[in-house]
Amino acid sequence: MSATSDGPTRDADDERDDDVVGAAAWLPTPTVPFPRPAPPQPESAWPFEGMGVTVPDGPAPVGPVPASWGRRAGGFVVDLAVMLVPLLLALAYETALMTVLGLVWCVGWYVGNMLADGREGQSLGKQLVGVRLERVGTERTPGVRRALLRDLAHVLDVLSLVGFLRPLWHRQTIADTLAGTTAVRTR
Repeated sequence: MSATSDGPTRDADDERDDDVVGAAAWLPTPTVPFPRPAPPQPESAWPFEGMGVTVPDGPAPVGPVPASWGRRAGGFVVDLAVMLVPLLLALAYETALMTVLGLVWCVGWYVGNMLADGREGQSLGKQLVGVRLERVGTERTPGVRRALLRDLAHVLDVLSLVGFLRPLWHRQTIADTLAGTTAVRTR
């Protein structure tokens, strides 16, 4: 807009063409001696954008983030400690009553955690470390039967000696693959 006697004076830079984007927006003009701020760039969903890593074909994966092996192991250790420490203390008393109470606690804790995994997707240990158990591809809790199948299939993880380490290079343990579940981050 040019200056007229009946209107306010404006710079030629006040009106920008829609064609001016990118690098041209950074060029100083005679009336504006400092660079303009860059136009806002859309946030990339690909975390390695601009780092020299090739962007995969198609849109970036959307959905829950898989839980790291450390988080998964931390939740397991918490659950195991809360289950076994009272049992070991009860066994230290060497009385039949304390042994029975320790075993009842151990079995009760296991059943309670398995039910929590199935119904809510989180046992106490998983809640503390920020992990949730889900059905693959649905973002729904696995259900009690699937959680029980997963717990029973963990025997294969132990026998194979690599089942519990498998999340280091794969998203699931062997038990998760058989049960159709996966562990994802909640925070």
